[in-house]
Amino acid sequence: MVRQARGLAKMESIVVLCEQRYLAQSQPVDFVRALLRRNVPVSLVTIEELFETPVLNVDLVVARGRSPALLKALAQFETRGILTINASHAIAAVVDKWRMAQAFRIQGIPTPRTWLSPVAKLREYIREFPVVIKPVFGDNGRDVILLRDREQLERLEWRESFALVQAFVAGDPLDLKLYGISGSVWAVRKPSPLVDCAGMTSDESAEELSTSSSLYRLARRCAAIFDLALYGVDCVLSAQGPQVIEINDFPNYTRVENAGDRIAEFVLNTAKSARS
Repeated sequence: MVRQARGLAKMESIVVLCEQRYLAQSQPVDFVRALLRRNVPVSLVTIEELFETPVLNVDLVVARGRSPALLKALAQFETRGILTINASHAIAAVVDKWRMAQAFRIQGIPTPRTWLSPVAKLREYIREFPVVIKPVFGDNGRDVILLRDREQLERLEWRESFALVQAFVAGDPLDLKLYGISGSVWAVRKPSPLVDCAGMTSDESAEELSTSSSLYRLARRCAAIFDLALYGVDCVLSAQGPQVIEINDFPNYTRVENAGDRIAEFVLNTAKSARS
């Protein structure tokens, strides 16, 4: 059972700070259990609990979440000189999908053409279909929509003032996910949420692939741009090779064997290096 904390009693401890919604997912729960098996002082704290009873004695904070409240709390730990994984600036950079797309373009990462549009101008700016639209500050696939034709565009209801528009990449209906833990990378194929994959669900049908040197380099380049240690790179396999759709912080590591233990070893080695 993962220990829920209202505060820590000793130094040299790790806090795993997350949003409540992630407690039902494999991460960070598996990672915390891996630390407990190693007898590491660790507490899993939701952002709500943190505000009720601040955690004071801690050496390292590992964060899963991207809400403004969590990012603010993470930044406050950093101002106290506490090591964080991932850092608040890294998470904030990938929450902003427009900022992410610009960084990919500047760094020469193969990525679909992406532009920012006022919703009132979408009908003027979108000339070719299909296209994908998504919120500028996206999260977990929220409100990502594939528009196949102008008729669907005319019926579109969008709650925000702006939308991110991305050219649709035709290719393998199974997306390619590159999961990274610092310098280690795993490749996993998963059914795309935008394409009909004959009823396959994402987690049930995911399968791990061998990671080629080119995929390894691509994942590491993307992570380096945003200074992410725990990350997942979403790709589509096109005729021209992998196209990077986006990168996210601290994913679930679906189909990565012993992911919780691997994260635990990385975090403990990072903490040891920081103390030496």
